[in-house]
This record gives sequence, structure tokens and C-alpha cells, in this order.
Amino acid sequence: MHEKHFELVPIVRYVSPEDSFKTERKVCELAAEGVTAVFGPSSMLTSGIVGSICKTLEIPHIITHWDPDPLGGVDPELQSMTINLYPEADVLSRALADLIVDYSWKSFTIIYDSDEALMRLKDILQIHGPSDAPITVRQIDDDPDYRPLLKDIQSSGESHIILDIHPERILELLRQAKEVKMLEEYQSYIITSLDAHTIDFEELRYSRSNITALRLMDTKSFDIKNAVHDWEQGEARMKRPFRVSPEHVHTESALYNDAVKIYATAIRELDATEEITPSRLSCGSKNLRQWPFGLRIINYMKVKTEHGITGPIIFDDFGRRAHFHLDIIELSKDEGFKKIATWDPTHGVNYTRSQGEVYSQIVESLQNKTFIVASRIGAPFLMFKEKKDGEFLEGNNRFEGYSLELIDGISKILGFQYRMELVPDGKYGSYNKITKKWDGLVKHLLDRKADLAVCDLTITYERRTAVDFTMPFMTLGISILYAKPQGCDILPKAISTRLVAGMWWFFALIMLSSYTANLAAFLTMERMDATIESAEDLAKQSKIKYGALMGGSTMAFFQTSNFSTYQRMWAAMESARPSVFTKSNDEGRDRVIKGKRMYAFLMESTSLEYITERYCDLTQIGGLLDSKGYGIAMPVNSPYRTAISGAVLKMQEEGKLHQLKTRWWKEMRGGGQCTEVPNAAGENELGIGNVGGVFVVLALGCLCAFIIGILEFLWNVRKVAVDEKVTPWDALKAELKFALNISVTSKPVHNTLSESTASGKSSLRSKSESRRGSEQAGRTNNVRTAASLTNIDKIGFNFDKN
Repeated sequence: MHEKHFELVPIVRYVSPEDSFKTERKVCELAAEGVTAVFGPSSMLTSGIVGSICKTLEIPHIITHWDPDPLGGVDPELQSMTINLYPEADVLSRALADLIVDYSWKSFTIIYDSDEALMRLKDILQIHGPSDAPITVRQIDDDPDYRPLLKDIQSSGESHIILDIHPERILELLRQAKEVKMLEEYQSYIITSLDAHTIDFEELRYSRSNITALRLMDTKSFDIKNAVHDWEQGEARMKRPFRVSPEHVHTESALYNDAVKIYATAIRELDATEEITPSRLSCGSKNLRQWPFGLRIINYMKVKTEHGITGPIIFDDFGRRAHFHLDIIELSKDEGFKKIATWDPTHGVNYTRSQGEVYSQIVESLQNKTFIVASRIGAPFLMFKEKKDGEFLEGNNRFEGYSLELIDGISKILGFQYRMELVPDGKYGSYNKITKKWDGLVKHLLDRKADLAVCDLTITYERRTAVDFTMPFMTLGISILYAKPQGCDILPKAISTRLVAGMWWFFALIMLSSYTANLAAFLTMERMDATIESAEDLAKQSKIKYGALMGGSTMAFFQTSNFSTYQRMWAAMESARPSVFTKSNDEGRDRVIKGKRMYAFLMESTSLEYITERYCDLTQIGGLLDSKGYGIAMPVNSPYRTAISGAVLKMQEEGKLHQLKTRWWKEMRGGGQCTEVPNAAGENELGIGNVGGVFVVLALGCLCAFIIGILEFLWNVRKVAVDEKVTPWDALKAELKFALNISVTSKPVHNTLSESTASGKSSLRSKSESRRGSEQAGRTNNVRTAASLTNIDKIGFNFDKN
């Protein structure tokens, strides 16, 4: 059109895409007419025979369709006269694989209609390892009813679909997908055809699914607008009216335009150095002639870098287009397909929109949307509102609680509406390895019966494989709910404490030294100070039973733990008869109350705090066994996860989450009534029944100390009788009298010896008095020690300090 010194005249021949014989004959006819290049055919089946003839006659062969590498690799000799402007098969497959990895698709289903599709998607099929989620591959036939296939995919729970089908089938398949509720906001589609942008998706523009496609050209570029204008002008000169918008230009048309352009450039530039003239060639001639300019032209095209309406045109040594750019486009409500990113072999996926734009788009889509929010009854997260006389409650007004006010706060930030619904089975959500199905809230989300699930739903690894979670709105851990000791439990310990203190005081009076008192303290303090206050202590005994909520995250924690203590506790819980597991936290609470300190309930600390705020005879034992969080669940790859997480973070930063917890834990429904109650003595202990062995050891220690004290006292009486020359009975009475008279702080010296012997024994008496003075000092010290021991319950033992 623009060249003055030569003109390219097109000669068009139509051939069957499967008839190689007729195709060969047509090519030979064109060679006899003196063609200087052959473009096409569009069929991969007949392209090989055309390339073979062109290679023999050395006529440039230019193709514009997808062409896989032959088995055994590319033969440079066979491909010497052929170049292909269509993206190289392996590189295009890698582009699709990069997109899926960027989208974080863990599993997906491929729908295809020809065997070529599996060859195009080989890189996608190879990106999953043996341990990854399986890839489902489904082929459609000529039957125009795709609904049964789509329903099967829906029942499998799959929400990611790759469509590699002919462009003429794409719109009808998506129409039927909409009919069977497979075009909702949690389904995502990737269309592999590079012509998806030419399809009129007007009727599906407002569908809630994410529909992504690839495009080889930028439909808003100057190059394509200029090319379309030239086409329309050229057709007008030929009296053939032609109208087309850049957005609806097919990839094959654009590739032919670029193919002719690069060929014309090669002819013009080579013709400037040596005149290029056509030659009539014959396929069947015995003296086979080849076109002398063909090899020079094709080699020049391979090394020449051009830029066409399909982007940069660069060939490798085999004539394949290994470097190209792709637009990643997404169907939008406002303007049809919209460019969101680009891809190239060097940089991979590169987004052209900011995260802020993505977030704004999501928030905008939330306006006036109504979410179905699934939950379950469980205080204080969700409870039925107490009706007043004659009052009729319906809809969200039936409920109250932390969960309702949490989702209400989020809805005000993001501007959506919501409708609360209860999950039928009332369960949180656990996976049955036998049936391979989920129950509870997780199943409700997988069945697409709800958009969100809000309650005390713990974020676990297993649940995250099935659904997505927002950031945690509350952190917690597992702890132990147990009954406080009653008066009958405290009394024996109080009596034993005073009894032991009194015995020590008595021993201090009658003993010669503090040795026996210290021995008694050693025998009793060690055992009296030992209490059972943790999960480790609970695991060491077998008298007190303990359990957890059936099917909850607490049960799963012990079931899957690798820690020996928790494994031992799980074994004890699993083997206990009758079962120690409950159907609800309320049942566990009631079982602790009725268990008379013979049952402990393992539960999450948030629920435990709520209970102990209202049931003053219950308490928490020990600290937290783990750390985790509650999150809002939603179907996998929900487009609203980022926005809802942002709203949760905003409420946290503003202190609203803390206000909500204070309101529903300490203020509403009887909260806070146990806050001012003094802690009962021994409230951290597990009870007299469990620590009975401590008192047995205590009694034995006291008995031993008593016996030793009596023996030491009698030994002292004997020594006094010998030293003072009195009868043992008199010495015993004197020592007992002194010991029982607490008002006497000094002991008089016995004087039973005669005056005549006094002088002879003066030195002996001096020694005896010296020894006795030392003994009396020791007794005085023991008395003081005993006096301090009477307050031992205030300073020495944790079992009576609370």
C-alpha cells in the first residue's frame, strides 16, 4: 500500500484443513505462478506438507498458528524456510503456568475440546507435584449441553476452571455455567484463547465471577488503530465496505498483518542492494530449480527485529517467536475486558494496577451487596435475643452477641448488607477422613450456601485447606476449666496446718536442739507445698477425668499433637468410658459443675473466661497450652478477604474489638458478677480427693517426728538424772513441769547434793551449769522458732495463702 517501486499482490487459495493431497497440489500451482512467499495454511495438519514443498523450492513459508515442537525436537534443516509469528508453544504454556502460580490456584479443573489443548497446557500439568491437590481434566464433545459437566464440577467443590476450547464455544459454555450457579463470585475462569477479547460478553458483564484471558496485542495502541484504518481504506478502494473496531481484531488477522509487514520490509531492504525478481517453479520437474532469493529473504527476516501490532517480533534460530508480550485482561462491569497486567518471558507477570486500585475496586463492588453470614448459637458470640411480652422478632433482630456486632461494624465500614443464618448441624467444621467430607460451617461455605462464617471459629491448618480466613479478630489458647474447692475441701488443710504448727511449737520446748523441728519441717513442707496446677499434673493422675468438645479444634489439638504429655492426655481421653467428650461447651461446663471436682474440661480460653465471669464456683487451672486465633471464614479465593481483613484491622486499631469483648464478657448477660469475689483458699488446686496422698505423707512425717521427739526427751531425762544424782522419775517430773510452764523462760539448777560433797564437786557442777545454760539458750531459741512457726500458714505454704 505504501511502497512505490514494487507491489505485493495477494493470491488466495482455500484448502481443507485435513486434505494434504489437495493442499500439496495448490502449493505447486502457486509455485508455477511465480509466488515469492506462501502464507499459511491455518491448519497444523496440512502445514507440514506446505513447509516441505517450500523448503525444497526455497520459497519463504510464513505461518501464524500454534505449532508444537515435533517429537524428537526441531530439525533445523526441515525448518530452514519456515518462520512462525504465533507465540512459541512452550513459552506460551509457561505464561499460563506463571499466571496460575501468581493466582495461587492450589487446584483447578481443565475443560478442553481437542487433543491439542493438552499439548498447549503441558507446563500447567507439570507445575503440580505428587503431594499437591489433584488437577481434574474434562473433555467436552459435540453435545451442546454442558450443564451435566458443569454440575459435576460444582458438586466437587472446584472453583477454578481453565477453558481451552474453541472461541465459538466459550460464550455458550459460560451462559450455561450461569444457569447452574457456576458463575458466582467464588468461581474463577482463565480462558486460554488469544481471541477471547473479541467475544461479546455484554450479557455476562455483570456476573460475579472473575474471568481472565490473555491477549497478544494492546487494542488501545496507535499501531492497531492505524492498521485498522488502513484496512478500511484499502477495502473501500476495492468497493468492499469494511468496519471493525480495534477491540475486535482477531489474533490471526493481526499476525497476518505483521507477517506481511516484516516480509515487505525484507523485500524492500534486500531489493535496494540487488533486484529481486519472481521465478516460476515446478514441483515435478526433473531438473528441479530453486528460487535464488528465498533463502536470503527468510534469513534476513529471522535476524530482523520489527515491532508490529502484536508487539515486538523477534525470532530464534529456528524461526520461532520465542520473545513476545501478553496482556492479561479481566472482564469488568464498566468497560468489558480491562488490562490488569502484562507478561513476558523475562519478567513474568507484572501488574499495571496498584494494590490501592484493586482494593478500591473490591470495596466498590461491595456497595449494596447482601452477604449471607453463617453462624452458630454459642454465648457470647451469638445468642437468641430475649423476647419481651408480645414482641415478634425476625431476621437479624432475632440474635444478639459479639459475632453480630462484629459483622455489623464491618458492614458499616465497607457498606454492605448482611443476613444472619444458623448452620443446620450447629458444628464448627471438621473433616471426616472416611467420608472425605466436611461438616458444620466449613461445609456451608463449600456448598456456597453462605458468603461468610462468623463465630468462635478457630483458624487451623486443616480448615485453611478448605476455606480462607481473615486476619484474627481475637487471640486465645486452650486452658482447663475446673471447680473451685468447697469448704469441706479447705477445712482439712486449715486444721492440719494449725496442728503441725502446734506440734512444732511443742517439740521446740522439749527438745534439746532444733534438729527434730527441722526434720519435721523437711518431712512435711515438701509434700504440703505440692499441688496439681497444670496440664502436666493432670496428665500424671488418673482419678480426675478430663475431656473436650467433640469435633472442635481443642480435640484436634490433642489428637494431632507430637508432645508426649498431650499425647498421653489424648490417649486417656480417647479410651475413657463413658466418653469424656461433649457436644457443646455448655455441656462441658455443666459436667464440671456436677462432677464434684472429678471432671475437668479443656476448652478455649475465651469461652472459659466467659463462664468464670458468671459461674463463681468455677475457675481456670494453669496457663494456656497453645496460641491461636479466631477468624472470619469465607470460600477459597474470595475477592473480599482483603477488604474484610482491612475492616477488622481498622476496628482493632480504633479499640472497638476490645470494647466489644468487654461488653459481652463483663457486662451483658450477667457478666462481671464474680470479679469482686475474693479468691477462695486453694482455688488453683484440684482438690482434697486428688491430693490425699499429701496428707498421708504429712501424717507419717508428723508421727515420725513425734516418736523421735519423745525418744530424745527421754534420753535427756536420763542424762539429767545421772548428772543431778536424782531418780529418773524425779527428773521426768521436773522436765515435764518446766516444758509445760510456758511462762518460765529460765530453768533453776537442781541442788540435791550434800554440803559436804559440794566443794569436791564444784568443778563438776560448774561444767554442768555451763552445759545446762547452753541447753537453756537452745530451748529459748526453739521456743522463739516455734512461735514463728505458728504463723507458717501465712508465709510458708501456697495451699492456704489465697
